[in-house]
Amino acid sequence: MKTPLFLILSALTLIPAEGRFRVGPEVFPSLEAARDHVRSLPKTSPIEVLVDGGNYQIDRPITFGPQDSGTSDAPITYRATGPVTFGGSQALSLEGLSLVKEESELARLSEEARGKVVRLPIRDEVAIRTLQKASPTSCLLTQGEELLHLSRFPNVGFAHAKELLEADEGTRFQKNPVMGTWDEPKGALITLREKPAGSFSQWAKELEESRKVMTYGYLSAQWYRSQLQVRSVDPATGAIRFVRQSRYGLDEMVHKFQSRQAYYHLLCEIDEPGEWYYDSSSKALYLWPVDEISPETRLAISAGSGFLHLENASHLRFLGFSAQGFASGHIVKIAGGTDNLVAGGKLFNSTASAISVNGQNNTVTGYDVFDVTRFVSLSGGVASPTEITPAGNEVSNCHFYLDALNGVSPAAGISGVGNVFRNNLMHNIPGQAIVFRGNDHLIERNELFNIGFEEGDGATIYSGAEFWGYGVQLKHNFLHHIMSTDGLMTRSGIMLDDHQSGTEVIENIFYKTGHGSLAINGGTGLKVYGNIFLHGNYGVWVRIIGDWKGRVKNLARFDSGELKRGDKHDYIWRCEQVVGKEGWNQEPWIKYPTFAKVMNQPNEWRFLPIENDVRGTLGHGMRNQLTYRHPQIPEDRLQFHDTREIEPREIFADVDELDFSYRGEREDWMPAIPFAEIGLVADQYRHAVPDKSKYRKLVKERFEERPSSEPRAKYDFDHVNETIYWNSGSVLKKL
Repeated sequence: MKTPLFLILSALTLIPAEGRFRVGPEVFPSLEAARDHVRSLPKTSPIEVLVDGGNYQIDRPITFGPQDSGTSDAPITYRATGPVTFGGSQALSLEGLSLVKEESELARLSEEARGKVVRLPIRDEVAIRTLQKASPTSCLLTQGEELLHLSRFPNVGFAHAKELLEADEGTRFQKNPVMGTWDEPKGALITLREKPAGSFSQWAKELEESRKVMTYGYLSAQWYRSQLQVRSVDPATGAIRFVRQSRYGLDEMVHKFQSRQAYYHLLCEIDEPGEWYYDSSSKALYLWPVDEISPETRLAISAGSGFLHLENASHLRFLGFSAQGFASGHIVKIAGGTDNLVAGGKLFNSTASAISVNGQNNTVTGYDVFDVTRFVSLSGGVASPTEITPAGNEVSNCHFYLDALNGVSPAAGISGVGNVFRNNLMHNIPGQAIVFRGNDHLIERNELFNIGFEEGDGATIYSGAEFWGYGVQLKHNFLHHIMSTDGLMTRSGIMLDDHQSGTEVIENIFYKTGHGSLAINGGTGLKVYGNIFLHGNYGVWVRIIGDWKGRVKNLARFDSGELKRGDKHDYIWRCEQVVGKEGWNQEPWIKYPTFAKVMNQPNEWRFLPIENDVRGTLGHGMRNQLTYRHPQIPEDRLQFHDTREIEPREIFADVDELDFSYRGEREDWMPAIPFAEIGLVADQYRHAVPDKSKYRKLVKERFEERPSSEPRAKYDFDHVNETIYWNSGSVLKKL
């Protein structure tokens, strides 16, 4: 029998007038007081805390510790009885708001913005500190329900370096680089191909007064997003000098590829509704409103460090809570503890990370997560020379996407041992969606599309450089419409990069998934069974690392100290930090017999893709090859078994709507893929699911005329920004 405990959250909140805060006949002034009361109750039977619907503002996370735990037989449940949203945002006072009219201020604006931008003096010290640190990843501004954008050039995508007037020296392979400073800059000097909304003389003046102009993007590598501070802008030529050196140096990117850059902290780049800029010197916010601002309008900035933090608490349930408007930390964090469940709501409009799960057997499920800077950190479990222990943490049945937030590339990061990422839908993400490391994870039944369109190289699901990465299963996932951008390095559906080893890729469906749908770059000990590849370039694409012999030689240079110990390329040392000295021959690591088989080979073989088992590969409409072995890999070291061409319309239910369930009874040679169970599913925590047939058909129609990869195509500087971006987040919201 449950102990009834009726409560509406208080204390940290601004309560709607209809809110009630009771435990039976008792009224509590705060959530902490109610929580303290629950502590005093006997834990002999489950306790349920009921929370009425409403919007609640909080200024710090609501925290639960060990003393707030239930028990395995008597968990404590906090349940929303109606829509409940916790907000971390801070409302701005509208006192002093006025249209920009002074000539000196109008001169700072672009021509498009004059007569449309308002100025709001900021007097609150907390708001001032927040706005002073504004960047695409640190501060959001909303007008009512509308998410606004920090002014930037260009508004969508990136501008491009045109000339490299002075090169910089990349820092990636320097042991102790000496970085440039404002007084002694060492960054590159470039010009841009595109013309900004403002003028370069406005840029120069802005920079002289603020010293805050920044650029971010793929400056020095197609796969590496970074940012640099601008030191100077020539008002006549537009030549831009950076303070510091870039990671890989701009030389190759400017001359051979495309150094792609977006600029922010420029008032003159406000040129459309919804853009804003904060002037630190005058402590004023400049804004082109999306709608007329009235006394009832709520302008707010993201603030606070999260909504719900469980710190070594156990046996708790939080059902039906949404949260938005947080600036830092994690919106939902489970750190330690066991058997906790957070389910069913929305996490959005925040520069805080959305979800962090650690501990053991903890679950977050049934959430819509959008317009945040990071989706998920899923970790826990132990991998050491003496122990391989799974955590059993899970993130499942969540919908991850971007809609109105730009300038970020959120992802799900999975690490540790034995965690589960299942039945999630991910899309409209400019970079990699899932990055995993560690052992024994299960990544299954996820649907992923429209991902990675900004990056060159990389993949939708990525891992790299772990010789010891055995036991991870990528199983029954549906990857589709992973489009390589013309002129960039090609994308993949799944990439096991830099000798990533031991992964199991089982019965996934790849449809239009870049160039090499499953890219294996030098990895060993892989199991690749029963995957289906449709309308891409290559299916299973097994390559060697171009400089693998150099990597073998560098092992001695790491040992001698000539190269920096612990670098990504210090493969064997890094491996033995996890498994112990030759730990692949000892308990507990001998549970992976192929690991020892590979590592007991000479180094020359350890760095080639050997001991990989590829079988049961099916495909149709591949422009190159269904299976590919690099010519330097001996045939007796890599064989493809039971590869078969298929006719999709004969065996699948509806190819036009991307329904790859089988028409009739599954035959023995067909992979046992539970297609109807892939992606989001309706359950007790998620009551609504987007219509899969509708949105999949829309996605297919959107990309019908484009191949997933055209390696010989040239980069289109003039049209790339209008070609590669498609807001599937907005499309699915409307279904």
